[in-house]
Amino acid sequence: SSGIFAAYGEFQTYQHYFIQINLSSRMVKKELVEKVGSSLMRPNPFSEVTFAIEDSTCPLFVDNSKTTYRLSHKAGLKWYITDQCLLRMCESETAVFSFESTPGEAHTLTITLLSFTQAAEVWEMTVVEQHSLAMELKALGTELFRAKEFSLAAEKYGTALKVLISDGCRAGVQDAHVEKVQSVRSNLALCFQKIRSPDGILHHCNSLLTDTKHPLVDTALLVKVLYRRAWAWCEINEFEKCRGDVEAVLELDGGNCEALKLRTVMEGKVKDNNREMSSKLRGLFRSS
Repeated sequence: SSGIFAAYGEFQTYQHYFIQINLSSRMVKKELVEKVGSSLMRPNPFSEVTFAIEDSTCPLFVDNSKTTYRLSHKAGLKWYITDQCLLRMCESETAVFSFESTPGEAHTLTITLLSFTQAAEVWEMTVVEQHSLAMELKALGTELFRAKEFSLAAEKYGTALKVLISDGCRAGVQDAHVEKVQSVRSNLALCFQKIRSPDGILHHCNSLLTDTKHPLVDTALLVKVLYRRAWAWCEINEFEKCRGDVEAVLELDGGNCEALKLRTVMEGKVKDNNREMSSKLRGLFRSS
């Protein structure tokens, strides 16, 4: 979609793709151990849950006391894994989950979901509740970003964006709301830059820069978005597009050090590509 309020289904598909690609080593696999009762209901992403850790080979899970918290509302790898486990469980169920805390480091976690309170779905919340939830998730994303957990930060920002999109579709578009959506998309683009994923950067930057109904009016934010897209173009060797965005940044901020540095990197890559092409052409002529 070209607008910041992209189709909800499109965003869900995109977010699923992102999580599979960038958090694939942290996906959990479930093996049922015991289930008491017949309920098949599971918590939703914002439910309040009570659970107990029965056993774990992972040092992240050393406390096996009963814990109550709201899903999606804690930052860190431990809580991301816990969320993923509990979302796959029914009440009064015990299961063993296998996962990798870091690539190549396999662990198991035995967990019992004692009880949960089903939270309202996003579309069932009031506008005030949606806004509050989105800002909490954004704050968690920022906390994770500062801890250099860039993929986990992007997952929180992505959920915040989904909530804001739902909020905006129902509440009508207001300037303050647009600015929040733009800020979260920019943060997502930065996370993708940190994990070197040009496709993710282009997705969010293009959404911001091609939205004619809600253009970026904050010059500082516009400079950031243009720079991040230029970086992505350079990564995939789209040098003319990169040059265009770099020049746009420098028109707005002539002394932007990052843009000047990127232009130097881009020019070096252009020269390398030209040398490689010339070498290949010479090889073709010699062989003919």
